[in-house]
Amino acid sequence: MKCRLIGPVVAALLLVTGCGGEGGAPAASPTQAAETSATVDPDAYARDMLQSLDETEQQIDATPESASNDYGWGTIVTSYEALAAHWETLTPPEGQELRHRQLTSQARAVADASAEVASLPLSEMGYGAGLDVVRARTDLRTAVAGLS
Repeated sequence: MKCRLIGPVVAALLLVTGCGGEGGAPAASPTQAAETSATVDPDAYARDMLQSLDETEQQIDATPESASNDYGWGTIVTSYEALAAHWETLTPPEGQELRHRQLTSQARAVADASAEVASLPLSEMGYGAGLDVVRARTDLRTAVAGLS
C-alpha cells in the first residue's frame, strides 16, 4: 500500500513546488543571462536609464495640472508606467541584473503610489497624500544617478 502512494505523492509535490515545468519553455540559465549582459556598456546603460528618467520628469513637468481633474497625478501614473515598461526592455550590464529589476520595481512603485493618490477624493488630496510619491521619486532619482 505504501509503495503505491509514493509515485503519486512525489508527482504532486513536484507540481506544487513548480518542478514540473511551466509553459514548455526552459528558463534561461544564469550563464545565458550573463552572456547577454556581458556585452552591455555600463556607461551607455547608465546614460540611457538617466536620460529616460529625465525625459519622464520633463514630460510630467510640461503637463499642466489643470489639464485633468486629478491635479496631474494621472500623468505621473502613465509616465512612470511607461518608464518601467521601457526599462524592462533594457539589458543591464553584467552583475547589475538585480539592481536593474529593483529600479524597474521602484518606477512601478511610483506609478502605484501616484495611482493611489489619484484615486482619493479631492477633499483628501492634501499635502501629505503626495509625500510618499515625492519621496519615491527622489529615491529613484538618487538610485539611478548612482549608476554612473
